[in-house]
Amino acid sequence: MFEGVGAHGITWYNAGRVKENWKPIYAIYREMKIAGYDGVEHDKRLPTKFSAAELKDIAAECGLRWVGHSLPVPNKPDDAPGWAMLQSEIQTAKSLGVKVGTSGVGGRPKTPAERQERLAAAAKVMEKAAALCKAEGIALAAHNHWGTLLENREEIERLLDLAPSLSLLLDTAHLELCGGGVLDVIRKRGDRIAHVHLKDLDVNEPLVTDERLGVPRQWPNFKELGQGGLDLAGMLKALAEIGYSGWISVELDWAARDPLDAHTACRKHLKQLGC
Repeated sequence: MFEGVGAHGITWYNAGRVKENWKPIYAIYREMKIAGYDGVEHDKRLPTKFSAAELKDIAAECGLRWVGHSLPVPNKPDDAPGWAMLQSEIQTAKSLGVKVGTSGVGGRPKTPAERQERLAAAAKVMEKAAALCKAEGIALAAHNHWGTLLENREEIERLLDLAPSLSLLLDTAHLELCGGGVLDVIRKRGDRIAHVHLKDLDVNEPLVTDERLGVPRQWPNFKELGQGGLDLAGMLKALAEIGYSGWISVELDWAARDPLDAHTACRKHLKQLGC
């Protein structure tokens, strides 16, 4: 059985910066609860004066559990200030009682040779960071993401092979966008999955260009759950079959309507799938 279903705060973050109308944290967390979620995966970019511990208490007041904590893994092995900051954030994560810390793996070089070299270097850093996290009872999960060093199934496989202490934050739509193979990753690497971002994607038009932030830019065409083309039911079934017991976070980057309405629909669809 999954730990629970959480909502990611990125939907409210992007709605706020587009409309220049930031909802208070209390209001955001209440909307997550109203939409039917069990927990919150907080987006650190949301403007707030509260500490992580205070945010967790606010979430609890709204009936939500704290899903995880984003960790700032350094890009270089000799970045002493970066490692000190990571150690501090690991202690914060420990004080919050979370089981998983999440991290990206940096930008994507242009050439395959550069990507291979950078991935090997990143693996050494991530392995060191994962060992530090593991010593404090926390799993460090690397986030596969379009436009980063960790895009596709082959890169996920290589990173996990090179960094045996590292876990995976499986992002379903980003992986589909970058070549697919979500079910294969679940079945082959299920023991390394520590967190899941459940997302849907328009597979017929996976990328769109628009001016939502004032200038033309290309974006992944993510959809509310059930409105894209991903086999969400199959993914949930595969996760259950491998015994995955962590959190499922619904991460809807951009909503075509108010975040509360969009997330209510996402949660309703998940319930229809038995989750």
